[in-house]
Amino acid sequence: MSRAFASAFALLALGGGCADPAPPTNLDAGAPAVTASDLGARLEQSRQIWKGMATSAYQYSAIDAFFSGSRWTTVIEVAGGRVVRRSFQSVNTEQNVTEEAWSEDLRTLGSHRSGAPVLTIDELYDRCAREFLTADPAVHEIGVYLHGNGLLQECGVWPRGCQDDCWKGVGMETLTLAR
Repeated sequence: MSRAFASAFALLALGGGCADPAPPTNLDAGAPAVTASDLGARLEQSRQIWKGMATSAYQYSAIDAFFSGSRWTTVIEVAGGRVVRRSFQSVNTEQNVTEEAWSEDLRTLGSHRSGAPVLTIDELYDRCAREFLTADPAVHEIGVYLHGNGLLQECGVWPRGCQDDCWKGVGMETLTLAR
């Protein structure tokens, strides 16, 4: 992130998320099954919290970790309601070695295949509703996870019965809003 942009931000704590989640569950112990309708309602409530923040300048990070020992972080910077920068770093956590690192600006956005997609937070919510909440529940587990403040943390699917590195989705680990 540029120094000028960074100095204009205040951190909004989202609470912790799992760096390497086991296939998540939508069930609390003893609670009834959560339906697709319930997940859709949960997502819409979260979207309304986000819209209530009414900001078009922010940065968020997305992370993922793999059974193989790799962990990556992507930082997405948004200004004027559009993505203006994306940076990425992948680390082998067992050897503490950076495997890949890069940064894209307006000119090069989307030029790398690795990392989180080039999406605003509004687009994260849209993709969650359109792509993941409509997945076939007979084939996929479907998950919507929120931070303690109600904002989207993760939304995605994984094939039923899959044990390792099967999650496909979008998410937001941290969020920094413009002042």
